[in-house]
Amino acid sequence: MTIDLAKVPVVIGASVHTHRDDGTSPDALDLLELVIRGAAEDAGAGVRLSDLTHVWTISSLSLGNANPVDEVRRRLGATAETEVRYSTVGGSVPQVLVNRAAALVASGARPMVFIGGSEALATQKRVAKNGVLEGRVQLPPLEERASLWPPMDTAESIHRVETAHGLGPPVVVYAMIETAIAHAAGRTPIEHRRYMAGLMDRLNAVAAENPHSWFPTRRTAEQLARVDDQNRWVAFPYPKYMCSVMDVDMAAGFFVTDAQTARDRGLSASDVVYFIGGAEGRDIWIVAERPSLAASPGIEECAKQALTMARISLDDVTAFDLYSAFPSSVEMAMGAVGIAPDDQRPLSLTGGLPYHGGPGNNYVSHAIAHAFARARSSDDETILLEGSGYFITKHGVGIYSSQQPAAPPTGEFSVQATVDARAQPARVDPDASGPGEIVAYTVPFGRDGGRSPAVVLVDVGGARTVGFADDDLTGAIMKTDGVGMAVDVRPSPSTNHVSAR
Repeated sequence: MTIDLAKVPVVIGASVHTHRDDGTSPDALDLLELVIRGAAEDAGAGVRLSDLTHVWTISSLSLGNANPVDEVRRRLGATAETEVRYSTVGGSVPQVLVNRAAALVASGARPMVFIGGSEALATQKRVAKNGVLEGRVQLPPLEERASLWPPMDTAESIHRVETAHGLGPPVVVYAMIETAIAHAAGRTPIEHRRYMAGLMDRLNAVAAENPHSWFPTRRTAEQLARVDDQNRWVAFPYPKYMCSVMDVDMAAGFFVTDAQTARDRGLSASDVVYFIGGAEGRDIWIVAERPSLAASPGIEECAKQALTMARISLDDVTAFDLYSAFPSSVEMAMGAVGIAPDDQRPLSLTGGLPYHGGPGNNYVSHAIAHAFARARSSDDETILLEGSGYFITKHGVGIYSSQQPAAPPTGEFSVQATVDARAQPARVDPDASGPGEIVAYTVPFGRDGGRSPAVVLVDVGGARTVGFADDDLTGAIMKTDGVGMAVDVRPSPSTNHVSAR
């Protein structure tokens, strides 16, 4: 049967760049322009920037509140017909934008789309000698971000009882999720730290061989697990070497078009990589409301839909790149997708956010660029990529193959209706008091090594609440699995206090 190549999405060129400190101070737009031009050069066969119908740039922390659309248009000499957009925030956004490009292809639009972004947070940190940035940039209010696309998510995303107890920084929330995962696996804290170290060792080994890695330093599982002056606690159960690093100078991007346009421009079947399936959706916004902090119905449904669209099974996948801001994001994806702990297929093509580097919202663009390079150099690669945003909340899954599919991908990208039908949010009551049971917990640490009170999520009388553990309970739950432990919750006007019962 003849396939309509004009309805088959393909990646035709990609570029990644890691800027080492050479005395220069590039800004994010310099790096973005570099990879746009690099992707055009990589595509070859007469592909010119003037051919671009769409330029979709990923929201950059380095640009703060700026919207770079006009400057990007000027630098590229884009025509009035070229659609230039600046994305909303989230680690899943690059894959979601690929889904949008694939929808354009399915409509017969014959587009030429650039997707990518950049970060120059390392340069900014060097320049800002007083250290004001430290990888944190305040995002503008929603009403000032109306031009972002897709539109900014407007749901309430952090409950006030979570905010009151410090559940805002990603490392604290991901670490709390980690303890729920450890409990579900039946591991003690020491056993689970060894497991995490073995898992992240697999990513670190890839990063050490990747010339684009921000930290191409090989560290053994033993080094990743050992807590010492170099690998201090950040938020139990995470030491520093297991945490994503955003202070990088990195950029990545790629072109998406249809297979017929690629052929018309002289590209052969082996010059392109086929996008054969994708999906997107989100889990319950508020972490405290999730029935289980150890599972992601959103990732599960995204993976199912992407595989269905691609007309393949999980066994047909040759490699993965799973979002890896922290170990919990890798473990959550493995469980949801159905990847066994002893599965030896690659879990990362870059080396992961703690070692390759985590350039803000744009990491998945790096993963896609690496997948493109891997698949283009082989005649038998099928790669599943998974990206997550917020607190393992917003998800995008994409499947890329070196093999031309038998038919164009068809079906809905959004699985939100299915995920929502499965959702059974727990009731959160900030004023809940009395006897309860720990659902998840973490212990934040300062840069000086000082231990803060544990932050615990507790089931109390049919509701959920969050509180600070006393010193005895904090010490105890670092030594033994605290999930399921019987506790008492005592509210106060500002925070809740939790002690062992």
